[in-house]
Amino acid sequence: MEVLELINQKYDVKITKWKENDVIETDKGLKRVRFWNEYSLLQWHVSWRDECSINPYLITDKMIRTKSNQTEVEYNKGWFTLHDEVTTLSPMIEEEQKWGQLLAKVLNYGLHSSYGEEITSCSFPSLDKYEPLANTFKNFTKDTQKIIYTCFDEAKSRVAKAQYIRKRNKDVTAPLLDSISSLYQARTHNRVLFWQGTMAKPERGYTQFCGFIKEWKRIHGEASLTQVLNEINRSFEMKKNGQLELLLADFLLPWELVELLDSAQHCQSIEECQANYEVFRARWNENQEMIRFLLEWHNEGKANRT
Repeated sequence: MEVLELINQKYDVKITKWKENDVIETDKGLKRVRFWNEYSLLQWHVSWRDECSINPYLITDKMIRTKSNQTEVEYNKGWFTLHDEVTTLSPMIEEEQKWGQLLAKVLNYGLHSSYGEEITSCSFPSLDKYEPLANTFKNFTKDTQKIIYTCFDEAKSRVAKAQYIRKRNKDVTAPLLDSISSLYQARTHNRVLFWQGTMAKPERGYTQFCGFIKEWKRIHGEASLTQVLNEINRSFEMKKNGQLELLLADFLLPWELVELLDSAQHCQSIEECQANYEVFRARWNENQEMIRFLLEWHNEGKANRT
């Protein structure tokens, strides 16, 4: 039986049109079909979506139940699920408290969650293999080569600090998370905020979350992000449970330099290498600013208590 027939049969919706990218139009609005071939992964995604919704004003893209109250339908040696599809991006300004509450729930859930094939986001390559390359790329200008070599020395210091932080917090477990990587995942419909999850395997650590809060700061500024972090900290207590230090450790890891050095080995021209370098410098500076910002946020209020 085809997917459309199964949807009409199993769900309380009537399909009017199949759009692209597994989105369908129905008499009850747009819906997204997701296809799964691993049942444990499907159930993990069902669980976090159900647990982390905050009715009535902020919901996740939960699995719509079938007429018989099932979260999935068997199909083609696997399963499919049906979800509301919301296309309007959410405002973030003046909604910081609500988004902070959702993120706190997701992070708290991740502390107590498990999944069979966990992906850990803390595996960083050794910089030793890059050291002989850092000062020899001919496709960079001489001035750029000097800056890269200086950044390389600083990168080694950053890695050492990250390793020290992780060693000091070796008994602290990072949360297991669905991808939280972009503000594009935050939507809104009829004054209800809506978070769009993924189908990816969960990852333990903050690598993708780093990208999310960097984007928030870049677009909405430090004051707005401070409100979000303050709200997260009310129930997740990042400042007390070692989680903020793990987050800082992820920011310290100089992935941007590794990616620049990897790409430089395949550059075809000075122009291409210089373009990659400009991207690197922007990311390097942004990460430095995020580290400064998080340290200042961590120290907020300490002066008043001493």
